[in-house]
Amino acid sequence: MGRSEVPENYETAMEERYDEAYYKSMTYDRRWRFRVGRARRWLGYLGELRRPPGNLLDIGCSLGYYLHAARQLGWTPFGTDISPHAVEVTRSRGFQAFQSHHPDDFPDWLPPLDAVTAAQVVEHLRDPLGYLRALRERMAPGGVIYVQLPNFQKLLNQGPAVPYVGPPEHAQFFTLDTARRMLEKAGWEVVPHPKLRPHYIGARIWRWIPELLFEYPREAIREASTVNGRLSNLHLFARAN
Repeated sequence: MGRSEVPENYETAMEERYDEAYYKSMTYDRRWRFRVGRARRWLGYLGELRRPPGNLLDIGCSLGYYLHAARQLGWTPFGTDISPHAVEVTRSRGFQAFQSHHPDDFPDWLPPLDAVTAAQVVEHLRDPLGYLRALRERMAPGGVIYVQLPNFQKLLNQGPAVPYVGPPEHAQFFTLDTARRMLEKAGWEVVPHPKLRPHYIGARIWRWIPELLFEYPREAIREASTVNGRLSNLHLFARAN
């Protein structure tokens, strides 16, 4: 795991960064259909390890894409984010959401968690190991987690052409091996997942056709081409020990 020098005011800077203007500039709502569809796909894989119903927390819930998909699939969804604006929007859409920086901040009313999703979150944490250890204590027996994070090996392979990705963007950097070791050190059992294999894309290309044709082709193609350890993102599944 690589680490950037994290300033003392990092969490405050992150809150300020992810404000209403940020979400408007990134056209998050205009991409609602694509983001919900992508969330459904990864939640479907998570559901092979722990089927709904149950309580699911989406960490870094943004504007509620995973929560919307989770409810469709039969979960009772909850969301948390560092952004007050994201939490406000998510609540306005009928979901239970709260602001937090760490599992110690989770409200007392939050039930034990059967499933957790954390897509593009862990790389932003000051202390990801401590966070994942504390999160494990909030899990129900047999609880599972899905973690998605950028593949630092790809950034290394690209060399100096890669834009700066340190704070306030990313505080941590992972390869597949270092991400797996971090989860295991935090007390999680990393689960090999049958869907995530080199032949995964070719065997299921029909799932991507609508997005490739109609929904933001650049994002869809990048996501479709992701296989662990090779390209843009890492995808890990684990159980709470």
